[in-house]
Amino acid sequence: MTDAENRIVKALVDGQVKRDAEAEARAYVEKQHAITRAELVVVSAIGSWTGEALEPGDPVPIFRDGKRIATIPQHALQPHPARTVAEASLIEDRSELNRKIKGLMNASEAADGVVRALGELTYFDRLSLENKCKGVGVFAFKGAHDPLEIRVIREIGPVASAVMAASTLASTAKSEADDLGAELKKRDTKPGRPRNEAAHAVARELALLYAKILGKPPTYSESPDGLSGEFTPALRDVFDALGWDRTGLKGPALSAITAVSDAELKYEETIGFGGLFGLLAK
Repeated sequence: MTDAENRIVKALVDGQVKRDAEAEARAYVEKQHAITRAELVVVSAIGSWTGEALEPGDPVPIFRDGKRIATIPQHALQPHPARTVAEASLIEDRSELNRKIKGLMNASEAADGVVRALGELTYFDRLSLENKCKGVGVFAFKGAHDPLEIRVIREIGPVASAVMAASTLASTAKSEADDLGAELKKRDTKPGRPRNEAAHAVARELALLYAKILGKPPTYSESPDGLSGEFTPALRDVFDALGWDRTGLKGPALSAITAVSDAELKYEETIGFGGLFGLLAK
């Protein structure tokens, strides 16, 4: 292939890579917008359930027997309960997990291959390769303001840097693939069409939140006249906000309702550090 042909191929490949990256960025931004919309819907639903007008980020009230008795404890590093419901939509289905596992294993094997290939070179072969690398790419000249990582690689040498980086990449990618494989084994393996994991996760989080706020289990209410009750219409609105207008409610809703345990229905007052120290001082 001539130099001109190489330049054309490179331009085509780079263009496709750029388009793919832009498409991924657009999809990511839209997903974040959908999560924000869903979060607002959950906040509105909480207001309907409790009769209190809430703004995004407001403490979520806990009611028992129609009376407000507390708010759901919130921590600085913990997302708002409404956000937790919306972000449950990010859970990946089996096909996406399988795709990630395959990609990570390929990356791990390729990185292992780099380590093996460099390890099979003799000392003088590696030294020759190291010296020739010094005249190529980032090793061709030393800039006064080069990033720290480039200066470190120059100091260590390209071969040693490649071995360390590839070894770390291989083990990390393998570990991540193993974690995803363990998650995959937990998923429903019943025969038939795989269930929509994200829809089930969102429904489960909304059901748990409903039970925690009101102290009663949610119910699924649908008839020829439409949706009714407190939980079912709210779940539909959340699904729609996420762009899941064609996603059925019944399966995820019923599964979510069964996930609600007595623990979510009970309210136990927690004692903060101040109250704990006060008790100890008595």
